Amino acid sequence: MVRAYEDLRIRIADVPTFAANPGNLLQHWPFCYLLDVLQRNHGVRALTLVDAYAMCPFATYPSDVEPTFRRIADGLRTGKSPYEQAWRALTQASSDRYPSTAALALSLWHGPLKLVLCEIDDVSASQLRDWLQYANPMNPQVHHGDWRALFAAGLTEHGDFTIISFDPKMFDRHGPSANRSHLWPDDLDLVVAATQHFIHPVLIQLSTYSTNRDNAYPAVLRTWRERLGKGAFRSVGVLRLRHPTMMTAFFGRAVTSSLSGALGDARRSMCARTGLDFTLSDTLG
Repeated sequence: MVRAYEDLRIRIADVPTFAANPGNLLQHWPFCYLLDVLQRNHGVRALTLVDAYAMCPFATYPSDVEPTFRRIADGLRTGKSPYEQAWRALTQASSDRYPSTAALALSLWHGPLKLVLCEIDDVSASQLRDWLQYANPMNPQVHHGDWRALFAAGLTEHGDFTIISFDPKMFDRHGPSANRSHLWPDDLDLVVAATQHFIHPVLIQLSTYSTNRDNAYPAVLRTWRERLGKGAFRSVGVLRLRHPTMMTAFFGRAVTSSLSGALGDARRSMCARTGLDFTLSDTLG
């Protein structure tokens, strides 16, 4: 059983803040829907989650919370989506905390779950290790450093399905640069090389929250398709929010079109609950 935040004995002063805006909803709402459908309809038993930007297991709210996010957070008791239910379960006694991708996965996944969590920040990496002593997933791994070093050394396949999550500040198709919190085209080549020997299905989630430096989303998507296509990855679905400009995309290898259907369900749920205009495109036929 995954422990809630108050069980972790982590000092509040050390807990980082998070964005608390629709970007969090865009990243985690469809992610949780996909976890739900993978274990209910696909018979996936043993899952591996590789998170390149893992962050602290639970973050604290900033002083300025975006109104739509606040409304969803305050209404979790009436939420029916897998995302809202997991969020509520993890923070029911500490509603001023927000769970990470790994925490949400541990709450939702009922079978064996291998966590590979990459974190460059010293405090967050330490808190991840402390948290995993309580959460106790299957042989967890915390890579304290840049995820690129771990991928370059090679990933090991565990279980019968792998999800790789990238939640950088932005994707910069003109990189690399000195900002290691950004994702660049050459990074996608590294992902392809690190997973080329995997024999089971792989699903990659990529998010970006800025179009600065001439990174309009159509151009970014072309780069993603081109680079990931070299590893036989195809677009499962692209979810976008126009105002503010945000995008998350899923690319899969050896996956079925039913995952695109799950993204459609997630989009409808998101739109109904938030009142925002999320769009879905580039799904599997």
